[in-house]
Amino acid sequence: EISIALQEIKKNEETDTDIIVSDFPEFHQRIFKDKSLYLYSINEYASALFHVVFPKEHNYWKESDEKSDKMNRVYNIEEDILNRFVDFSKETKISQKTLLNYAFMRDLHEQTTYNVSADKGSRKRKGLEFTIPSIQKLDEIDCREREHKINQLLAVIPTEI
Repeated sequence: EISIALQEIKKNEETDTDIIVSDFPEFHQRIFKDKSLYLYSINEYASALFHVVFPKEHNYWKESDEKSDKMNRVYNIEEDILNRFVDFSKETKISQKTLLNYAFMRDLHEQTTYNVSADKGSRKRKGLEFTIPSIQKLDEIDCREREHKINQLLAVIPTEI
C-alpha cells in the first residue's frame, strides 16, 4: 500500500503539497525509537499516510485566498545565537522565516529568559522577515527591548521547536 501511494505521489509531483511537521524530530524519536529496519524513510511513510488519509477528491488541501503580508526588519544578533539558529534551519531544512514566525505563533518571545550579551561588538546585523501578525506581536514589546527579545527568541528556537 505504501509503495502504491508513493507511486501515485510521484506521478503528480507538480501538484504536491509540502507539509512541515513542527515537532517532527520528537515524533520520529517516539515512533522509531526501538525499531531497527525500515523499507522507507520517515518522510516516505508520512507522505504515504497523508496521501491515503486525505484523498484529493475531498478537497482537504485548500490555500487561503489571501496571503499574510510580510515585512523585513534588521536587528543586531549575537553571533553565536545567529550561527546556532542558521545551523538549526539548515539541519531541519525549515526556512529561517518559517521558524521565526512559528515561534511568534507559540508565544516563545514571552517565555524566553536566555541571557544575551550586552556586548554589541559580538553581534551581526541580520534582516528578518516577519509576517504581519508576528510584527504586531513584536510591536507590543517596548521598542528598547525588541532587539534583546529577538536575540532571546532566536536562542530558544533550536531547543523549543
